[in-house]
Parts: sequence; structure tokens; C-alpha cells
Amino acid sequence: MVFNRRAGIELDDMARRLLLAAFILTALALLAGSAAAEDGWISGTVNEQQLLLGIPVIGDPVSGATVSVNGSTQTATTDADGKYNITLPAGNYSVKVKATGYNTNSTDLVPVAANTTTALDVILVKQNGNLVGKVTDEAGNPVALTSLVYRTGTLFDISTITGSDGTYVLKGLPVGTLNVTVTAPGVTPLNMTVTIGNGQTTTMFITVKTPVFVTVLDTGGAPIFGATVTLGNLTKITDANGTAFLETNPGPQKLTVSAAGYRSYRDSTAIARGGNLITVTLPKNGAEAVDTGLLAGLAGVTCLLFLLPAILVIVVIMVVMMRRRKKKAAFDTSPPPMDRGDAPPRPPSDEPGPRAPPETPLPPPGQ
Repeated sequence: MVFNRRAGIELDDMARRLLLAAFILTALALLAGSAAAEDGWISGTVNEQQLLLGIPVIGDPVSGATVSVNGSTQTATTDADGKYNITLPAGNYSVKVKATGYNTNSTDLVPVAANTTTALDVILVKQNGNLVGKVTDEAGNPVALTSLVYRTGTLFDISTITGSDGTYVLKGLPVGTLNVTVTAPGVTPLNMTVTIGNGQTTTMFITVKTPVFVTVLDTGGAPIFGATVTLGNLTKITDANGTAFLETNPGPQKLTVSAAGYRSYRDSTAIARGGNLITVTLPKNGAEAVDTGLLAGLAGVTCLLFLLPAILVIVVIMVVMMRRRKKKAAFDTSPPPMDRGDAPPRPPSDEPGPRAPPETPLPPPGQ
């Protein structure tokens, strides 16, 4: 057998290289496994802060927020539920969360341990400002107990109520152009538009008009539906209760009320501050008034016809009673009757009594 020394040397070199490659791969695998074993995680939820009666509470989740780690290139984006997860080597990190329309929130250092998940929930505050002002009536008087509400579309609306001096403060309004609903006592709600700047306080003075309720009735006290009520330059139609609601300025106003089949009402009325209740009674128009009088006359004649027999009976009874009284009075004034033993006094002999027959002379003797 012939031994080729050169070929043997080449085989030895190849073996050494294979062994070296296997050693390097094993070392890299061991290093990778060791590094992986030293990683940990930061996981949590990003929510927005909302106010409930001025008290901060946790609100809806914020999706699409960017979560980054200071000192690392690792980032994450929150899902629809506001959740995120970041893998990091063991160590201490500060987390920064940003989202459109919110103030950026940077946390303190958070420790991350190997093979351990660190929970970190973050609250984002919307970029916001404040709204302040005063609510008055047309005369400049403060209107207390006026409600101001910004509807966020969630369960946590931002609201307040004016004090006795009419002033108010709405805190934590989101940045942008907003609609604020203003409701004064007895007044139709007003929708006010205001622009809020980030970190700024906006002032808005609000003027509400005086409410006037006009109720239209007929002469029987029944409400008149569909009556036209004009107060100044405002016109409204009465509802099923006969009431029309108007808002105007305090002071003298011309009031006109009309309805089909009724006489119109025109007069000047003084509108007082704070609310007015006005009742107007409309009589029927002229044609219907004549018909009503005719019906009343017929009713009177009918009653008279029923009463006439009774009246005649009463008259007859009264006549009979009067005649009896006259007869009794005449009987009482006649002389009392005479007894049989009593003879009426005779007149003197020389005076024959009344109606006495003449005496017949006696015949001469012998005849």
C-alpha cells in the first residue's frame, strides 16, 4: 500500500476546519440561548383620561398610540383595545407614549427582569383647555342654575352649572371646535360653538332670552289648538294644550292672538324678566255669537211656556182668596141678629111706623 503524505495532510486540515466550524456554531448557539434567556417584556394598556363631575377617571382605550423605550430602538403600536407588548433585555427603562390629540406621557424607570413580563398601563390626557364665562338675560341680570354640557359621545360628558352670579367654568375640554349645550331654567336649550386651544382658557359670555308661555282658551275654559300667537316679531302656533312657547326680551311687547271662528285679541303686555305665563280667552266671532243669543232666547220662551199654566193657577187661587176675604170683612161689619123675645121699639102713636097701612074708619052705628 502506497501512502500519499500530501493527501493525509489535506485530510487533517479539513478535519480541523470542520471541528473549528462546529465549535464556533456551538458557541454562537450557546450565546444566542444565553441572550434570549436574559430578555423580558413590558406589556399593558393605554387609556385616555376622562372627567366624571370633575374627577379624573380611566376612560376609553386609545388605539394607534406609539409606545417607545428610551435607550432602545424597540417600539410598539397599541391595538384596537389599546394593548401593546415590547421585548427588551433585562434592565431599567423609561417608556414614552404618544397619540394624536393627546399629550405625550413619559413614565419613570421601569425595571425589566429576564423571562418576566412587567405590566405597565399608561393614561393619556387629551390636549385640552378650559371655558369660562357668565350667563345673563337680555337685561344683563345673571341667570343661576344654567346647565352647560359638552357631550363627548361617551358616558362621561363634561358639564357644569352656573352659580348665583351666573358664572361658570368648564374644565378639560378637548382641543378644537366644540358644541356646548346651554340650558337655562324654563328656556329652550341653546347650542353654542366655541374653539378651544391646548392649555388655553377661553371666555364666552352667553345671553338667554326671557321665556313666555301664552295659553289660549275659549270662554268655556277649553284650550284652543292651532291658534296663532304673535309677540313682537315672533309667531308661534298653540299646541294641543292651547299653549305657545316664545322667547323674547323683557319689556312691553305687542301681543296678538287669533284663531278660526274666534274674535282676535290685540293688546300690549309687559314681559317681565325670568319667565311669563299669559292666558288669553277668545270669544266666538260675531256670527256664532248671534246664534248663541238666539238659542238662549228660544230656551227662555220654552221655559216660559212650561211655567205659564202654573202662573195661571196661582193667579186664580189668589183671586179666590181675595174674594173670600172681602166677603168675610163685610159679614163682620153687619148688625148682630135679634132674639125672638125682643120687640123692636115702636114709634110714637101719632107717627105711624114706616110702611104702616092706613087705618080704616069704623061704620056709623045702625049701619
